[in-house]
Amino acid sequence: MDKKDLKNRNEIILLIDIYGDLLTEKQKKILELYFFDDLALVEIASINESSRQSILYSINKSIEQLYAFENKLKILERDMELNSKKKELIEKLEEFLDFGKNQELYNFIQNL
Repeated sequence: MDKKDLKNRNEIILLIDIYGDLLTEKQKKILELYFFDDLALVEIASINESSRQSILYSINKSIEQLYAFENKLKILERDMELNSKKKELIEKLEEFLDFGKNQELYNFIQNL
């Protein structure tokens, strides 16, 4: 698995965390088995008493739905932007503050 595939997989996992409850129970369960439990399509098909092809179709359709939710709601995008700004703020604070005296402020910002 190359970096792009890993990044894409991690992004899908984040989307499942954010929007998974908007999917049907069956869709969510299949995605969790595939992405969180790392089961093969054949194993998931056996659990669900269906074909490998139907599981693959369900996974692909569910992923499309997750991206459609993100395209409309942009929760993941905003979260990533906030985390980036938080990291930048912490880096700038590290340049200006003596953390021995300002540990409480630093901890507060870390918890944002």
